[in-house]
Amino acid sequence: MTETVVELSHVTAGYAGLNAIEDVSLSIMQGEFLALVGPNGGGKSTLLKVVLGLLAPRAGTVRVFGSFPADSRRRLGYVPQAARFDRDFPISVSDLVAQARLDGAHLFARPSAADRAAVAAALEEMRIAHLSRRPVAALSGGELQRALIARALASEPEVLLLDEPTSSVDARMGETIYDLLVRLNARITLVVVSHDIGFVTAHAGRVACLNRTLVCHAPGALATEALAHLYGGPVRVIDHTSGGGAH
Repeated sequence: MTETVVELSHVTAGYAGLNAIEDVSLSIMQGEFLALVGPNGGGKSTLLKVVLGLLAPRAGTVRVFGSFPADSRRRLGYVPQAARFDRDFPISVSDLVAQARLDGAHLFARPSAADRAAVAAALEEMRIAHLSRRPVAALSGGELQRALIARALASEPEVLLLDEPTSSVDARMGETIYDLLVRLNARITLVVVSHDIGFVTAHAGRVACLNRTLVCHAPGALATEALAHLYGGPVRVIDHTSGGGAH
């Protein structure tokens, strides 16, 4: 029987007296590829923070692997948007990735052999082993995004949460990242925030449409009318499975 890895029940959460999400109920199953779509300000990042235990809900319950989110945080990996990452910090790619293994350790702690092996494996899996000594400041947008995914992978998570993983890359690099995510899903549960509806319909097993409240669909059920209602206007969908045609 497939395990439920994340369970939100009637969750409301927000900031400064305003609710960003309201009465959200969502179950995420082990091995699932769930896409989270919706307009800017619709609550997608808030939902990720609730799952990660970084924001407590005002109402409802959240369980991750049957426990409170803070108790299961080490079983989760998180990949922020590359555009929001401060790349001016003087650090190499390998040191960036190693941060995931040293979380909570002493500032001058030395990585163990297991840490070094996990970092090397993550760099190799994301095809950036050749960039291990390069300063983060010298990376392209696509290289930085892959380094951030490698950092999350180095912690050996069971669930990976990604916030707009292709927002800072061109279309060709976006396709490369999509392919890497599909491969990762063979062993890791994925929750991907994305505005790329074409990617969603091509690869995700289920789609959660969030604009404060939540509705889930199979990818094929994302009709143009439903998307227009979600986003408040016409939506252009790129088909990634048939040469990039739009409709």
